[in-house]
Amino acid sequence: MTEIWETVANEAAGWLHPDEGPALRRHATSVAHLGPLAEIGGYAGKSACWLGSVAKEHDTVLFSIDWHRGSPEMAVGRECHHPEMIGADGLFDSLPHFRRNLRSAGLEEWVVPVAGASPLVGSYWRIPLAFLFVDGAHDGPGVRADYDLWNEWVMSGGILAFHDTTIPEIGATADLAVAEGGFGFVEQIDSLRILRCAK
Repeated sequence: MTEIWETVANEAAGWLHPDEGPALRRHATSVAHLGPLAEIGGYAGKSACWLGSVAKEHDTVLFSIDWHRGSPEMAVGRECHHPEMIGADGLFDSLPHFRRNLRSAGLEEWVVPVAGASPLVGSYWRIPLAFLFVDGAHDGPGVRADYDLWNEWVMSGGILAFHDTTIPEIGATADLAVAEGGFGFVEQIDSLRILRCAK
């Protein structure tokens, strides 16, 4: 029987391959006993449903960091544009969709939306994380900045997951995490790469 959160996840706007959501859930479940989860890039809540369900089951929390004003590839006429994300004021705003989907999924109590840009939030972050999903910026400098700011907060034995590693700049940053010695390769599922903290 399909859980309500899974139905909402499958119907929410976003870009997870069908195999990637279950993989996120499986790896988050393996470390959720260590502490909280986080994702960089929440959009409409697709991945937050998969990860938030883990937080609910393990009595922890998912922090979802996203400024919810979109990125260049989401602009009108671009490949990732969803017209429904344009609000009555004419501005891009995915936060209402995110909150609506998490409410429909019954996960609001376990998912904390942090509506801010990753570089700003990351510069103040001080909470160790059992699981970190990097799916925010998709340009080389942006992904590298997310990695540089956030990787130190992944606990020993925790998971660092990168989405869209088939984009060369993102794949290179995931490779760097391994090359620097702080993370070891665990698994690749479509464009999702799973690393384990070895620090």
